[in-house]
Amino acid sequence: AINVGAVLAGKGTVWVDSLRLYLDEKPIDEAQEQQANIYQALKDTLLNKSSGIDTIPLTPSIQKNLSLLGELWGFLKYHHPAIANGDYNWDAELFRVLPEVLSCSTDIQLSQVMEKWVDKLGKVPPCTDCKTLPSLANITIGPDYGSLFKNKIFSKTLSAKLDYILKNTNITTHYYVGGLIDIRNSSFLHENKYADKRYPDAGLRLLALYRYWSMIQYFCPNRELTTEKWNTILPAFIPQVIKADNEHAYVKAMVKLIASLHDSHAFIESEVREQDLGRYRLPFDAGFVGDQLIVTSSLKETFDASKNLTRGDIITAINGEKVQSLVNKYLPITPASNHGTALRDMSSVYLRRGIDSTFNLQIIRDNVPMNVVQQGLEISKANDVYLQSNKPAYQLINNGIGYVYCGAYKNTMLDSIKTKFKDTKGIIVDMRGYPVDEMERTFVAYFKPDSSTFAKFTGRSISNPGMFIYEESAKTGIKTTDYYKGKVVVLVNENSQSNSEFVTMALQSAPNTTVIGSPSAGADGNVTPISLPGAITTWYSGLGIYYPDGTNAQRVGVRIDKVVKPTVKGIQTGKDEVLEAAKKLILMSK
Repeated sequence: AINVGAVLAGKGTVWVDSLRLYLDEKPIDEAQEQQANIYQALKDTLLNKSSGIDTIPLTPSIQKNLSLLGELWGFLKYHHPAIANGDYNWDAELFRVLPEVLSCSTDIQLSQVMEKWVDKLGKVPPCTDCKTLPSLANITIGPDYGSLFKNKIFSKTLSAKLDYILKNTNITTHYYVGGLIDIRNSSFLHENKYADKRYPDAGLRLLALYRYWSMIQYFCPNRELTTEKWNTILPAFIPQVIKADNEHAYVKAMVKLIASLHDSHAFIESEVREQDLGRYRLPFDAGFVGDQLIVTSSLKETFDASKNLTRGDIITAINGEKVQSLVNKYLPITPASNHGTALRDMSSVYLRRGIDSTFNLQIIRDNVPMNVVQQGLEISKANDVYLQSNKPAYQLINNGIGYVYCGAYKNTMLDSIKTKFKDTKGIIVDMRGYPVDEMERTFVAYFKPDSSTFAKFTGRSISNPGMFIYEESAKTGIKTTDYYKGKVVVLVNENSQSNSEFVTMALQSAPNTTVIGSPSAGADGNVTPISLPGAITTWYSGLGIYYPDGTNAQRVGVRIDKVVKPTVKGIQTGKDEVLEAAKKLILMSK
């Protein structure tokens, strides 16, 4: 996407003339022509619209062969220097070899086809310094090659050639992977989106699986945290993507694939998916307390005088289907790091959306079951009627306790906060939202007498795909005697995600901090985008985040000192029980 901006001073109409796009300091048409001259892959355009493969027969033998092909395709893509140099359109090469693989009737034939394919790429020059690896203490995850080096199908000569490629990989820049060697966050380049086909052909659907699986296999720092072993995902999804007989079935298969990563950063953009989810949304907020779906905010007074649903109502069924059945139905297709975050996202993505504007709800109010017919709103209008959070950025609350909300705090407020909270016994930092300003280096330093490490990063490697090592640490604070010495209590829940978790980890490096609440989202670190055939875009956590002692924060969330969860009664009465527990903790402190 390209964003263009222009500034209008005063009123009237702004015209932007003589606009030219530049790439690498050259007009974009010249730069593209120059890139085509550099990269042979850009000249191979014959299969840029389709694979030419409409159907793929599925037998146990073919599925086994396709699984090996996917592993080999991904391994060569990220290990062979000819591909890294941009000499091959690797999608097109898959489509060319695929018919040969499908025609193999014996293991010997398959091995021969694959060995010929490897030979086509040319000889890899020997590498004299490739044996130099990071110390074992710095390696958090080692590479995994699936069954490539363990199967009994490949001939000894093919296995030897693959082993030679692995041992002599000496790649510092890559046509398909952006950035410099060993940078912290991946970016994938030159990936054809095939966006004009909402229902890709069979070859493209297989490519989507191979591409996603390989990117995670070699560049996801949390690959080993998946519930299902990542090596089992590729063979499991081959029949699912091949059998998808329309655009809706294909997108559902891809959503399920993405959900198997168990990453709350795995957002999904797809017009087909939006169509399947429906254009209407129930006009209230709801969340889970235990296994009960509770209305957590009523409609705006001006929207609907009848207010069919009100705060504290327990929704037991939606359109005739029990909520628990819906939870079981949607869990496998909800990308989320942990169960609490899955329920959070499920409520908004699936349970409160629909194709029809009328929702038939079964609820319990004041222990009385009742049926309610609630009209939904179009998605484009729904956000305008939610009750907006009125949490202040900061304030003094009863008994001289300070309160700061991350979703409204700005660094320009810090001096005022220091003055206002100077004589307080404690400060509550509410991280149940997403920070709107940088906090870990500025706000957090207010609570620390010295600089210290609060997190360690791991990054991916172009030279050793699939290996993740500690690269650097995050520090905050400065040496000072002028820091806040009272009690600090941090509030977290499933809405504490990514930067909110990162700031919480920074606050935990302060000497007098206690974290209370319920498990955070377990998705920290930068996000990396992936484009898939059929105009699907998704993301994943591209940076590993660890506590200084090596404890992984992904999926688990931040460390919690005291678990405090909302109750139905608390929601009904509008009582913030987590906040009340924080107040009590401060008042009881010495």
